[in-house]
Amino acid sequence: MSNDAPATNLFQRMTVVKVDESQAEELADLNRQLLEDERHPESMTRAELAARMASWLQEDHTCYVARRAGATVGYCLFRDAGRYFYLRQLFIARSHRRRGLATALLDWMYAHVWDGRPVRLDVFAHNEQAVAFYQAYGFRVAVLRMERRPVPCYTALAHGLASVPGRSFRV
Repeated sequence: MSNDAPATNLFQRMTVVKVDESQAEELADLNRQLLEDERHPESMTRAELAARMASWLQEDHTCYVARRAGATVGYCLFRDAGRYFYLRQLFIARSHRRRGLATALLDWMYAHVWDGRPVRLDVFAHNEQAVAFYQAYGFRVAVLRMERRPVPCYTALAHGLASVPGRSFRV
């Protein structure tokens, strides 16, 4: 079965093709939109995004882009983790959203690439649109991962490296 085939749903027709690190610059532009949309806590320059994307694609990730009328409208970046596939990023350009393209792209991935093993992904809890989309598609919470970023002043205090005038702390 060819991995470069048309994807269809009731509303749209698109072509899905596998890309490599030579498309990292184009993917960086879309990735910047993704970071903005999901309110990612870290910012990166276009050059940093392109370098990171190229590195992922050279190492262990695979990327398929969705195209309509010759224009790239989205992508799916994932890696084969052995017992499952890890979906790192699924993105549809802002001007092409709410047309069923993300659903069509996932449908295409399941039909042409992913072989029946589970697909896992991470999504920011505050990204309610993405959470709702993935749940509507059939994904369920399997693990709740929590994170706490260090607060520099209090981290230093806890290790006896700093003090705050007028305040006392018990460690």
